[in-house]
Amino acid sequence: MRSQNPELMQKIQDFVEDYALDHGGEIPSMRRIGDQFHISHVTVIRYLRSMDEMGLVIYRNGELTTEKLRKIQERETFSRNYLEGVSAGPGEYNEGAIDEYYTMPHVFTNGKKGKYFTLKVHGESMTDAGISQGDVVICREQTEANEGDIVVAWVEGEGNTLKRLRRDKKGLFLWAENKDWEPKDRNFGRKFTVQGVAFKILKDI
Repeated sequence: MRSQNPELMQKIQDFVEDYALDHGGEIPSMRRIGDQFHISHVTVIRYLRSMDEMGLVIYRNGELTTEKLRKIQERETFSRNYLEGVSAGPGEYNEGAIDEYYTMPHVFTNGKKGKYFTLKVHGESMTDAGISQGDVVICREQTEANEGDIVVAWVEGEGNTLKRLRRDKKGLFLWAENKDWEPKDRNFGRKFTVQGVAFKILKDI
């Protein structure tokens, strides 16, 4: 085998760790690493074996990680924090700018691995669900949800909003949990895309 490029080894290690931080702890596949550096997945495997011997990564029985990722994964789940927040009122435009990456303790996720994000709440449409202005909601990133879930949804023509998912004879729709509002104002329609499901609220004391 040809001699291997130390610079490429470091780039592979950095890519694996950065990818995991950006994808909820998910490790990139051999083919994804190969596509990133324009090499075959077979060459990637050869590099990883050599890198394992050198202590740059841990590659055993086809499983890949690094010491840095292993230490974090033993006790925490990766998450993201979005800068603009989410509206618990009328939908508001939000491109999803990420303020920071951080690790989320297992106590917040019940030890379940996955992709999570947090959003700060604006508005008072979900007060009867215990969610108020300024609260931070922890959400699991997913595109499907069940009736009764509180979801972060992209409303067509309006933007992101935090609402209860309800169902009637016509199907699913978004519903505001504020009894002080008129019923017509509580219905946020059916043209939406689920981006995540909220499952925990963080409040100031």
